[in-house]
Amino acid sequence: MTLASPPSAGIGASATPLSSTSVTWAGLALMLLIAFTLYGGYADVGYNYADDGHYAQTAYEFRLGTDPHTIRFGYGLLWHKIGDWMFRLTGPSYAAVRGLFFAVSGATAALVWLTARQMGACVQLAAAVAVVALLVPAYPATAFYGFCTLLNVAAQLPMARRGAAVRAHDLVLPALALSLTFQIRADFGYVFSLPIIAMMLHASLAASTGRLARFVALSAAALAAFVLGQLPLVVLAVRGNYLDLVLAEYLRYPQAIMLILLRLLHLEPAAATGAGTLLQRAPLSALWTGPPHQAALALLTYGCPVIIAAFAAFEAVALARLSKRERMARAGVDGVVILGACASLPHYFLYRPDLPHIANFMPGFLALTALFALRWWNATIGGLWRGAVLPGLFALLALPLVYLWTGMGSPGTGSLAITAGRTLPFTGANGVRVRLAPDEHALLTALSEVVLTHSQPWDRIICLPFCPGIAFLTERRMLLREHYVDDSLLVTDPGWVGRTIALTETERPPLVITFDWAMNGTELSRVRNWAAPYYAYLDKTAVEKRDVLGATVHILPRGGS
Repeated sequence: MTLASPPSAGIGASATPLSSTSVTWAGLALMLLIAFTLYGGYADVGYNYADDGHYAQTAYEFRLGTDPHTIRFGYGLLWHKIGDWMFRLTGPSYAAVRGLFFAVSGATAALVWLTARQMGACVQLAAAVAVVALLVPAYPATAFYGFCTLLNVAAQLPMARRGAAVRAHDLVLPALALSLTFQIRADFGYVFSLPIIAMMLHASLAASTGRLARFVALSAAALAAFVLGQLPLVVLAVRGNYLDLVLAEYLRYPQAIMLILLRLLHLEPAAATGAGTLLQRAPLSALWTGPPHQAALALLTYGCPVIIAAFAAFEAVALARLSKRERMARAGVDGVVILGACASLPHYFLYRPDLPHIANFMPGFLALTALFALRWWNATIGGLWRGAVLPGLFALLALPLVYLWTGMGSPGTGSLAITAGRTLPFTGANGVRVRLAPDEHALLTALSEVVLTHSQPWDRIICLPFCPGIAFLTERRMLLREHYVDDSLLVTDPGWVGRTIALTETERPPLVITFDWAMNGTELSRVRNWAAPYYAYLDKTAVEKRDVLGATVHILPRGGS
């Protein structure tokens, strides 16, 4: 067996043979068909009233005419407007939301296959990494992480392979992919703009004459394609009077990145001791002291950055032995793939080191694993290191296999594991027709009864810390602009509690629902602790306080009574 595609299909080839191209596109179609069949079998299982509910409720609010300025959304406006446009066709529908999420996951798995084949991987290797992405898809509500990553990697690889010979039309597809990415997740846009800028600079500096003219021509082509990709959203934003939100989303990330760096360096003053503590990583010692699933989580948490660093070191040695022309083409491919692997790494390693966020990171890492395996095979199969071929491949494939084992058995991703124990049918408003576990069924049934009894359709209610899906399945609206809150607000928005008390007093929603989640793994991160003054206000004001299977419902007097 060889890990490389047929001759001429490897890195640096000018073209791929027709037979290999046919196999690639046939495999892409097969991957999409399998994804449609597999995900379609369990897309109606479970009801995530947090992340899925946030997306559904935001799109629902848009359909009801809510001004986008009054909602705080965590991702690019385009991602949420897709839900709005979808609801224009389907009506408010949770089934449509889940269908969108799993369609993105299927497309991501297909892009993993396509990327591996572009890099020169044989059918077996490309299929192996794509199947892992297919069987353990990303956390559904944030499946666009992996999609945006692989879309840019796949679009930029042909450009990177051309090296100094890159032409204006080679930049069109990468620029269009980048433009779409900025509209969905702007921080990824900034990341993947780096290879395009580097390629333009390299091609211009490598020219014997007319370097400035070449750079201007390449920049104009890339910029024109980028602007073309922006035009539909910009036109809609101007018509809807929310262009400022689109621009603000693009501009906030440089500032946010700076604040994160200051925080990591402990240079940012804390507004409240202990507030905003990030979710802690599994300790390294869990590898040898923890139960199997915790050990697997620790291995994925710490092992993936090690593999990325090992690939960079391996390639640094390999590149030193190549001619300048070969070196630049290979380095361009390496840079794109490494960025693809690293794009989502901070989200899990620094922010939320849990399986759902690792799942968002894995598509880019799987592409890097495929390239590393291919490069390892080519470097060792015919030389003195032949005996290291199989041990090296085993070491590289170990993490994807651990992820496959962990993800297939855990509901923390979008895998088949979410079906475990969920057999009871549940029906709510807005197309909520799902299968639930007995405890989930009991909770949603009880909460629905309370909400429907004590409020009217389209009343504004409050759901804390992150449960807008309760409003969605009961046809209610959200009063607060924040659908997600935690103790970090004490640092970033210290006046939030006071403003929320005043807003609740003024608007007097019919009820407030709170869940006692330790959002960041600390006692402070429970709503009743970090927002204690608000909780005390609710206790004092409510005409009735109910415990509904772990959720607390404060029923408030209506109007000014």
